[in-house]
Amino acid sequence: MKTPSLEAQGPRKKSINVFCGARIPRKSQLQNDVDELARICVAKNYRLVYGGGDRGVMGWLQKSWQREQGESLGVLPDFLRHRERINLKGCNVTDLSGCHVTGLEGRQLADVEKIPSGEVRLVSSLSVRKQIMADESDLFLILPGGLGTLDEFSEVITWRQLGLHEKPIYLY
Repeated sequence: MKTPSLEAQGPRKKSINVFCGARIPRKSQLQNDVDELARICVAKNYRLVYGGGDRGVMGWLQKSWQREQGESLGVLPDFLRHRERINLKGCNVTDLSGCHVTGLEGRQLADVEKIPSGEVRLVSSLSVRKQIMADESDLFLILPGGLGTLDEFSEVITWRQLGLHEKPIYLY
């Protein structure tokens, strides 16, 4: 197996799919490492593909990526939109059909300020989320998380073992 380069090649922007938790460990080096990951990957013109939430490692990563002015795609199952907060600052929100999200003081998502750095897609299920995230990515990085992260890791490694993709998979 060849070791892939993290250099973005050609006109197509490469995307890194990061699976991680919606909680952040206390007193952890992880926050600094996530900041450094965002700085390096945005400098190399990578787009972040992540779970779409605004909490824990996932939220920290998206905010770090945004601070570096990187592009991102969040993919969030509709049933989680009230449990997870969607970081709408700097994101174009698609496929919402006039939905409301808590914390917007009654405004529709279409009324939220938008800049071209990111997109959040609400999807019908966790299975659809994983499929879109995999389809939109060139490599996978697994950061600390819980059972959801373990499920995502198991799925992409199984897909690779079955020959459904040949994308690199990295563990933190």
